[in-house]
Amino acid sequence: MPHIDGMGKVYTRVTEILGVVECEEKAYHHKQDIRDIKAGKITSVNNVTTFAALAGTLVHHDIENWLLALEGLPPIELELDNNAEKMLFQIEKVPALKEELNRKTGRSFANFIDFWTDFEPEVLEIEATLFGNIDGIDLKGSADLICAIDVAKLDMAARIKPRPELAGKKQIMIVDWKSGSTAQSSHKTQISAYYALGMKEVIPRHLDKYDYYTPNGKPRGADVYLGGKNYKFKIFECDPSLFFYNVETFKNAERIPLNRLIGKIGVTLQYCLYCPFRNRCSAFQEGHVEL
Repeated sequence: MPHIDGMGKVYTRVTEILGVVECEEKAYHHKQDIRDIKAGKITSVNNVTTFAALAGTLVHHDIENWLLALEGLPPIELELDNNAEKMLFQIEKVPALKEELNRKTGRSFANFIDFWTDFEPEVLEIEATLFGNIDGIDLKGSADLICAIDVAKLDMAARIKPRPELAGKKQIMIVDWKSGSTAQSSHKTQISAYYALGMKEVIPRHLDKYDYYTPNGKPRGADVYLGGKNYKFKIFECDPSLFFYNVETFKNAERIPLNRLIGKIGVTLQYCLYCPFRNRCSAFQEGHVEL
């Protein structure tokens, strides 16, 4: 959903723009998963199509509170949307599913600790809120972490020839946590969006202490994939033009008046107002959303 600030100004979330292609697909499966868990048809969270999103939210929450404690700050409460709450409630009623969920989220958190031990980031911003305006659209994003990391470690991860002149120095990096284990095409676009928005205000606050990580003159951002046996640290070259294309698609897509939108699935369907991919969407094709 869009973000509305205290003055009533509406901001489109970065993830809203990135997610229009797959939102109805996820929405269609979400309610069906809840019904199947209730009916006892699901014996493993691997069979829950939307489990990754729920697990990701739980892991992100654990990591954020760990980082806040590291910085001497109070923890935050877990906030789930209505569907995630229902799904978690049903999973926790089935001991085997609850145990499996705890095992998967526990492994992801252990992978995070391994990453932290290996790269020793210096925290600059936790859950940094990023604002900006691109092509007339007011945007809001939330970067999981803005930190400073030893350049030699970043160069090794990025497979860049060591630079002796930067030995012992740290540089700034935007880092995003991913609960899965595989990079997706949207991840580079997301990091690029956070870099573009972050350079408007948040990142410059720290440039008096550290430079941003730009080997060969190209800024980079990174995702840490926590869902596998071990973590994966993937560094992307930031290319804001990728996100600008998404913004343009989002902006120019056909709008549908909200009063013509009838939702038969348990999620917010504001994405449908902007989505140019409805003709490919199973939720539409199978009649779960009607116009």
